[in-house]
Order: sequence, then C-alpha cells, then structure tokens
Amino acid sequence: MTEGSKTQAIPGQDLVKFLGTAGARFVVARQLRYSAGAYLCLGGQHIILDPGPGTLLRCAASRPPVDVTHLDAVILTHAHIDHSGDVNILLDAMTAGGMEKRGALFAPTECLEGANSVLLNYLREFPERVVTLKAETDYELAGVRFSTSVRHHHAAETYGIKFHRPSGDLSFLVDTAYFEGLADSYKGSDILVVNVVRKDPHRSPDVLHLTLEDAERLIAAVHPRRAVLTHFGMTMLKARPRDLAQEMAQRLGIQVIAASDGMTLELDG
Repeated sequence: MTEGSKTQAIPGQDLVKFLGTAGARFVVARQLRYSAGAYLCLGGQHIILDPGPGTLLRCAASRPPVDVTHLDAVILTHAHIDHSGDVNILLDAMTAGGMEKRGALFAPTECLEGANSVLLNYLREFPERVVTLKAETDYELAGVRFSTSVRHHHAAETYGIKFHRPSGDLSFLVDTAYFEGLADSYKGSDILVVNVVRKDPHRSPDVLHLTLEDAERLIAAVHPRRAVLTHFGMTMLKARPRDLAQEMAQRLGIQVIAASDGMTLELDG
C-alpha cells in the first residue's frame, strides 16, 4: 500500500486508488478531503467508481496520472452529487467527445431517468453500453464480474458493488443507514470498503449514514481479511480516522485501515 505521489503501481497489478475520501456536505464543500471517486484497475479494465466533484482534476494530478481517455467504465452507486458530480465529463473523455463509441456506464435507474437523472441527454449515446443497476444482480465488464448488494436504506436508490475475484470479493459498502440483513449482502468479502460518514449518530432520523459503531458491527459480521474506512464527514475527521481504524483493528483482530486521499491499495492475485 502506498500513498499520494509515492504511488508506483506494478504494470498489470490490480489496485484501488482512493482519489478522494470526503463524505457529507461540509467536508465536500470545504474540500477538507477531496470528493473524487475511486479508481480501480481490475483484470486489465480501468474503472471509476462514484466520481464526485473534482474527480477529473484528481485523475490528472495523480502520480502516476490516471488517463481518463482510457477508461473502460464508470459505475455510480447512486445519484447524490458527491458520488456523481463528474460523471458527464468522464463519459465525454472516455469516448473522445462521442467520436469513439466505447466503454460503459453502470448506474441505478434514478441516475438515468426522472427528475434526479444525473446523465446529460446529449451524452447518452456516447458510451457503448448504458446498463441499469438493479438489486442483487450480476454484471460483467470484459471478464470482470461484479454484482450489486441488496438495496441500501438511503435517500436515493443506492446499491453497494461487489467485484468477484479469485481471492474473494472486493466490496464497496456505500452510503446507507444500518439495517438488519445488510451484512449478509456482503458475506464472502475479502476486502470490504465501508463509507463511514459519522462517528456518532445524528439527532435527525433523516440522516441515513453509517456511524463508526455501525461500521464496526458490519465488519465484525462480514469478517473480511481487510477492511478500509472511507467517505468521512466532519465528526470522523475531528476524531482522526487513522487512530479510530487502529483501535477497531485491535478490538476485532482484523486489519482495518483508514483511507487517505491518493492512497493506493494493491490487490493480491
């Protein structure tokens, strides 16, 4: 695992690069952490997951740079702006402004249709495929297999993503309130990435995000080989995510790390 400008990925190495680790409006608005998405290289496919505001810039500033003209797919877990803000510019770049019909967009119905659609109409024909994500459904991208989780309890239509790899699933448990049965949807995960917006519960029942305690309960139930905390709100940042992750690791006996902007996670086999 390497961070920031020290990243030197092995050619052909499967990896996840956390372009940004911001969650919640204040951290995003002030850019206390970058609100870019995650870049994945899996089985030779180049994927951006949840490209929030600034993803294009963070790709260009990355060391080594992430060439968005060579992307194979963009995946959205839901329509909220901190997860989808740069989707249109990435699709434009991936397809050379529509001159090369290539690549794929995977997104829930709400991202593609209706009042909360985040996809500009003129871009709809640019990708080779626009695929609608449904709950607990399997998908494939040039040999890279992934599936969606159960529908999350969130203010938008939201699904986690589970990439199926020989060593076990690489899973992204994204924004949601905790609910019974959530952990079951992520069983078998070798690496579990969890969005942890809040350290403690919010006074409003309308804030549908995991707390640190929720995340620990989920990680204990799924029992991955490694867990990664990310998508931090202000209360998490003030409490120092790295320290919180280390304390959780000691309690659970599982490797738990807190993602930082630019951190690269190199994946085994």
